[in-house]
Amino acid sequence: MRNLLWTAIFALTVLAAVRAQEPTETFTSVADLQRALRLARPGSEYVLASGTYRQVSLFVDRSGKPEAPITIRAEEGGSVTFTEACTIDISASYVIFEGFRFADIPHPNILNLTAADRCRISHCAFINTGQGVKKHIVQFRAGANHNIFEFNYMEGNRSIGVSILVRPDQKGEGTVHNIIRRNYFRDIDRLSNNGQEPVQIGQQVYLDWQYAYSHTIVEENLFINCNGDREIVSSKSSGNLIRHNTIQDSWRGGIVLRAGNAARVEGNYLINTDVGIRAYGDGNVIVNNYIVDAKNGAILFPGGDYDAGEPSTRGYQRTLHSLIAHNTIVGGQGGAIVFGGLERPPQGLRVCNNLFINPSDPPFPYLQTAETTWQSNLLATNDETAQWQVPPSGIEIVPAPPPFESAVQRLRPDIADAVDTGLPLREAIRDIDGDPRDTRPDIGADERPTPRPRIPLAPSDVGPRWMRM
Repeated sequence: MRNLLWTAIFALTVLAAVRAQEPTETFTSVADLQRALRLARPGSEYVLASGTYRQVSLFVDRSGKPEAPITIRAEEGGSVTFTEACTIDISASYVIFEGFRFADIPHPNILNLTAADRCRISHCAFINTGQGVKKHIVQFRAGANHNIFEFNYMEGNRSIGVSILVRPDQKGEGTVHNIIRRNYFRDIDRLSNNGQEPVQIGQQVYLDWQYAYSHTIVEENLFINCNGDREIVSSKSSGNLIRHNTIQDSWRGGIVLRAGNAARVEGNYLINTDVGIRAYGDGNVIVNNYIVDAKNGAILFPGGDYDAGEPSTRGYQRTLHSLIAHNTIVGGQGGAIVFGGLERPPQGLRVCNNLFINPSDPPFPYLQTAETTWQSNLLATNDETAQWQVPPSGIEIVPAPPPFESAVQRLRPDIADAVDTGLPLREAIRDIDGDPRDTRPDIGADERPTPRPRIPLAPSDVGPRWMRM
């Protein structure tokens, strides 16, 4: 009897596994693939044969399950090219879409997720796509939650690259908890004074939209030569996390908290950019960033022309109650931290444990206009002729190290005065490498010693696997 029971249990387990893993089907036409997708079942895998496909339209509204997603993929990574015209719409849950190449498509809205949940777009390439600098190439629309856009490649964008549309729809559904990670953005040329942001989180169209919490994570992406817009990562909603990205050789932009509140910008490398980080809004945290050779200021708080709750849709919300801590800023022009410039100067800022090495003079433009608390900061310089304009307390001027002999030294400067001289902060208990800080933390982004340094990302770390082989 016991053997019969175990036999029955085993048979049911096998049957469940078979149902969860439907057979793989391969198609040589998009029309046939679309017909099959209308009847897709959880666990199904659909493969499009290698080749070039023109005038493509696909709609996916059949959902998988957590243990049995629906997979739509190219026969080999990068072997399928969509060109001339292409629109992919996904309105389903647990769908994996991967391995496709989109090239020379002169229109926007190429890949859209609407009311999509827990889907993954990965290992795709978008080359010379889009049309209209304020349109979008990939868009997460209302009700698109908990999706992942990862290991993709974007080059030559003519529109906004990846956009999260943050607003409630008529059912009260937002667009929350999406992740953009390990993607490679490069060679985006300027086509207009405004538009072509590689990543945009939210749109400041109506006042309440910027206060909606998106909880988007933008992490471990590489941006090189991205010059379409001054906002390379543009946050226009609240509660977003921008961490461990590398932005390099992008002369026109930086990370911008354009609207919204309670963002966290952490552990990013910004090397040879226009600005490092520009911030507006209330309650932001900017910690553990390395900013090297910013051309027009490393961290900027321009102030604003309205405060939270006041009617405005196109202005700038004043910066309030924000923390700037454990950042390392090396060289650059235009100031290390820039305060003010707009009608209402920033207020309630706390500047702690930052390391400034050979900044431009003056290092803190408009300092007198801002209501700022300074604690345990270091300014390292050997320029004896500079008339340093510094706060009356909370910053110490010390000798700078000798000229850096390597890029590693420039990114990880060894300054004895920075060791064990910081102020403990609960908002920054770990450093840029993820190592814990002790009760006497080092000043700057790095807590010494550094057993596992997190270095700037390289092309071999990001993008589709088939482009890295």
